[in-house]
Amino acid sequence: MDVGSGFVSGVLAFHLKAINLTDKEVGVSECNVLRLKLTVGDIIKFGHFTRNGFHNGWIVCDSLKYFPINYSVSSECNTVEIELIKQLPLLSMEACIGKTSITIINIIQERILSSSWSLKSDLSSESSVANLDMTCVFNYGSFGYGESDQIVSPYKDPVDYLAFSAFPHIVEGHKAKSKKPLDEANHPLENIRSLPHSLINQMDNLRSWQLQFSVIRNRKKRLEYLKEKVQSSQDHSSTRRPTMAGIHIRSGRLDISSRI
Repeated sequence: MDVGSGFVSGVLAFHLKAINLTDKEVGVSECNVLRLKLTVGDIIKFGHFTRNGFHNGWIVCDSLKYFPINYSVSSECNTVEIELIKQLPLLSMEACIGKTSITIINIIQERILSSSWSLKSDLSSESSVANLDMTCVFNYGSFGYGESDQIVSPYKDPVDYLAFSAFPHIVEGHKAKSKKPLDEANHPLENIRSLPHSLINQMDNLRSWQLQFSVIRNRKKRLEYLKEKVQSSQDHSSTRRPTMAGIHIRSGRLDISSRI
């Protein structure tokens, strides 16, 4: 996946699953004073371990944390800091006994990053205190939805991205209501009562003309019939001139545009 822009915004989600303590100095019995600290920019969130949540040497956390991000790739805040914090009851203080960091752009490029991270001691980077089982997910947009051209993936379909959204999926909206057909009584063309009276008369005349015209077989008689009807219509109305298929009245002349 290639980075198309140096500026990205979206939502980071972290699923803190479980932790396996590898340092003998940190006993499993101390899980009630241990917690995970996640820092993204100026935002800090904590993940607590469940009481009596042990499974094959792992302490169960099962916590979800969300972070809105709006950083440049070259920003100093382009990292996620993860620390294992231990509460010191006598001093009423907290101490970091192990930590690690993840580059945000690596999560953005992978979209889904699931692995086990080694939390190393603050005193020595070679000493591992615990292993953290965690899944990181990134989605574009203020609410973790959508696709963006900031990063283009030739391997995944946008539908796959939405399937791993940090928030509940968008529910499909109601289907558009089908438009009911006009009632026959209200239809402007099929309801004769909705037509003007003058138009009704013209339609009746045209039907009558067409019926009489179809009976005439001789071409010469057809022309005489049409001339008679056209002349009579001009006598009654000088503004509105009837038009039939292939016959037009122009400046008092009879034009025949098709063979009758």
